[in-house]
Amino acid sequence: QGVGRCPAGLMRKVWCLHCFLLQNRPFLVVWNAPTSRCRTAFGLPLPLEPFGVVANDQEVFAGGNITIFYQHQLGLYPHYQADPAPVPLPVHGGCPQNASLRAHLDAMERDLEAAIPSRAFSGLSVIDWETWRPLWVRNWDKKGVYRTMSAHLVRQRYPTWPQGRVELQAQWEFETAAARFMSETLRLARARRPGGWWGYYLFPDCYNYHYWEDFENFTGHCPGIERQRNDALLWLWEQSRALYPSIYLEEVLRGSAQGERFVRAKVWEALRVAELPASASYSLPVFVYTGTWPLKGAGTVLGPRVTVGSTCLKMRHYLLSRLGPYVLNVTTAAALCSRTQCNGHGRCRRRIPDSPTYLHLEQQEALGRDFICHCYQGWQGDRCQERNQDPRPTPPAPPLALLTLCSLSTLKVS
Repeated sequence: QGVGRCPAGLMRKVWCLHCFLLQNRPFLVVWNAPTSRCRTAFGLPLPLEPFGVVANDQEVFAGGNITIFYQHQLGLYPHYQADPAPVPLPVHGGCPQNASLRAHLDAMERDLEAAIPSRAFSGLSVIDWETWRPLWVRNWDKKGVYRTMSAHLVRQRYPTWPQGRVELQAQWEFETAAARFMSETLRLARARRPGGWWGYYLFPDCYNYHYWEDFENFTGHCPGIERQRNDALLWLWEQSRALYPSIYLEEVLRGSAQGERFVRAKVWEALRVAELPASASYSLPVFVYTGTWPLKGAGTVLGPRVTVGSTCLKMRHYLLSRLGPYVLNVTTAAALCSRTQCNGHGRCRRRIPDSPTYLHLEQQEALGRDFICHCYQGWQGDRCQERNQDPRPTPPAPPLALLTLCSLSTLKVS
């Protein structure tokens, strides 16, 4: 399959049956946009299949190829309502340490059965929980309510404690409970739907948003402290079966060298994190979310349902004129490079990771010059020409370019 490989050992054949979506495909685009109403309500079906774009049947938002769970769709996710109020309004306890994990898991079992009835499900499985982050220090701005209310819960129990001690206790309680909620959610999901590629949307991130400080000299690098914090989330990567970072670009970054550096750093950090779990017999696959719709100006995204026919017209035009042809170009070039350079047993990656070269059909002369092979599970050699008898997985490939590295570039309209 794309970046990750089917686990080694006795279960390899079973798991590989579940990898049909990703099996030995050097490049893959999956549609994760709620666009079914374009066809059903407005008679404007989107031309996905002709361009090789994978979508759920009928383009539903949750289906056999990809399912995404928002905070109200999977168990009893503790959070505070986003609406401004004099006092934060808790939902399911508000803070994770003030919620019942048992009640959450019981409700989650029912939600899983309803959303994914088949135990044979083998699609991408994304949990979108965004109101708080599991590391205390990363809850800033509006997310600061979780620090404030965590301290309030401690203060209620220990009114005489000094503020510093209250803060330390609150941090420990919050992070401990947050880790349990997120890890146990993944553990149950993997137990009930073991073929799913479970992970959390926006994880990992490297928080390289400092381009405003010195835009001209912005290198895109992930701050060292953020890499250390990602290392501290090893418990999360150990339970994940896939990683789902986002590379959404603000308008100022689009089409710029700074934007390319920004994206590359995020992808590289995700691929670094993918190698961290020592318990995994393969590198975690990385699936990148990106919003690319040029609708109504910068940053506009669609809601949970497409309700305006003009939006469908714009998407259809964008697919036919720009996105579709480009996806087909890159997909075909990746397959051609795999076949001609890697004997169909691997994917091409940049010879020099930072070089400005891409897998495009119009640059076929660069295939042998600028790309080398990253072999699929079971193959080895410079051109993936030899069977690998070693049951251990081949080391993951270093990053090359966004679209060729991440076996998936998911177009999210949310």
